[in-house]
Amino acid sequence: MRRSKSSKWNNLLSKKDLINKIKEDVLSEIKPSEEDIILVRRIAEDVKERILEKAKDLNLNISVILVGSAARNTWILNGKRRDIDLFILFPTTVDEKFIEEKGIDLIERAMEGWVLEQRYAEHPYVRASIDKEVDGEKMRFDIDIVPCFDVKDPSHIISAVDRTPHHNIYVMKRINGKEGEVILLKKFLELLGIYGSDNKTKGFSGYLCELLIIKYGSFEDLLLDAADWRPPLYIDLEGIGCYDKKDPLVFIDPVDPNRNVAAALSYNNLCIFIDASREFLKNPSKSYFKKREIVVKTYEELKNFFINRETYILAINLRLPDFAEDIIYPQLERSKDGIKRGFEDNAFKILNSYIYYTRNEAIIIFEFEVWKLPKITKHFGPNVFDKDAADRFKEINKDYKIFIKDCRYVVERERKFSSPKDFLEKNILKCALGKDIRHIIEDKEYHLLGIEELLSKNYIRQFLSEIY
Repeated sequence: MRRSKSSKWNNLLSKKDLINKIKEDVLSEIKPSEEDIILVRRIAEDVKERILEKAKDLNLNISVILVGSAARNTWILNGKRRDIDLFILFPTTVDEKFIEEKGIDLIERAMEGWVLEQRYAEHPYVRASIDKEVDGEKMRFDIDIVPCFDVKDPSHIISAVDRTPHHNIYVMKRINGKEGEVILLKKFLELLGIYGSDNKTKGFSGYLCELLIIKYGSFEDLLLDAADWRPPLYIDLEGIGCYDKKDPLVFIDPVDPNRNVAAALSYNNLCIFIDASREFLKNPSKSYFKKREIVVKTYEELKNFFINRETYILAINLRLPDFAEDIIYPQLERSKDGIKRGFEDNAFKILNSYIYYTRNEAIIIFEFEVWKLPKITKHFGPNVFDKDAADRFKEINKDYKIFIKDCRYVVERERKFSSPKDFLEKNILKCALGKDIRHIIEDKEYHLLGIEELLSKNYIRQFLSEIY
C-alpha cells in the first residue's frame, strides 16, 4: 500500500527547513536572474526579426517562436554560455523537401555573420553561434533554429519536432511559479549523469522534468514519491493515454495520447533516480548539486590500478566519419554488445565495457575478468542415442580422440583463438555490428589498443578517472 504524501512528509518534518535552505542556496547560484532572462529574450527577439525580415524578402509564409527552457525560464545558468531554441513554422501545404531546402536557405541568409553548423534530427536544422560582449565580458550564444510544420493537432504530426510548439503552450500555461523547482530537478539529474534524452544518455528530457514538476508541484514532493516507485510506472496528467508499449516509466504526452515522453529513459537510469531520491531525503545536502571534482590519474597510477585489479584491458579505436550522434552512438552500443558476446562465446569473460565517444573518434574499451585460457578445450557433441548426429560428429572430428561423458560425445581440441586480441584480429567482422561500424572496420579505419597505448591518451585517462 502506497503511503500518503502527508505521512511521507511527517517522517521528514525535521529536515524540511534544511531542504528549503539547500534549495534557496542552490537556486541563488543556478537560477537565471531577471537580467539574464531579459538578455536571452532580447537576443532571441533579434534573431526572430532577422528571420522574419529575410522570409519576407524570399516571399515565405512563416512564423517564428521561442520554445524550450528559454521560453519557459527553466534553464540552468551555465557560465558564459546561453542556449536558445527557435522554431520556424511552415504551413502544412508545403512538403518536407520544401522545408529542408527553403528552411535551411532562409536560416543561412538570415544569420549571415554568425557561425553556422548544420545538424540533423529527423530533418536538418542549424545551430547558429556568436560571441557577444555583455557588460564587458564575452558571452557565447548558441541558437538552434529548427524548421517544422505548423500542425494544428499534435497527435497528427508530419515530423517529430512538430509537437514542440504545442509542448511550449502546454507548459507555459502551467509552470508559472514553479520554474525554480524544474531548475533544481534538472541540476540534480545532470550531476547524476541522467539528464538528457539523447541516445547516449538515455535519461530525462527537459520537457519530462517540467511535466514531473507540474504533476508533483515541487522538487522534494517528486523525490518523496519517487523514493517509493516500483517500475513499470504510468502517469497520465490528462487521462487521454493510448500508449501500450512496456517502458519502465510511461508519462503520456499531454498533447499527444500516443506518445510516451519518457520513452528514452532507460531502466537503469530510472533506478539511479529512485535511489538518489531516497539518499537525498535521508541526508539532504548541497553536494547533490555540486559537480564532483575529478582528479585525473596519471599513466602510472592507472596502470598500477589495473595491475592491482589483475584484469586485462583491450580497446578498439575507431575513426568516425561525420555522423550525427543519434545515428552513430546506438551503432557503437550494438557493436560493443556484439563483440562482447563474441568474446564470451569463446570463454573470454568481460568484467566491464565502456564507450568513449567524440564526433570523429570512438574507443570501445573492454576490461577482462578471464583472458588467459588453456590451449585445449572440450567440445561437447550430441547424445549417444542420436545416431545420425553421432555419425556426423564423428566424421567432423575424425582427427581427434572421441570419448563419451554423461551420454554425450566429447572431443578435446585446440581453441580457435588464443587471446582476445587474436579473436578481434581474426573474427571481429563475424560479430553483430552496427551497419556503419562494420563499414569502418571493413575499410580498416580502426586499430587495437593495449593498456599502454590507451593510457598514453590524456583524454582517456580523464575518462577512466571519472569511472574508476
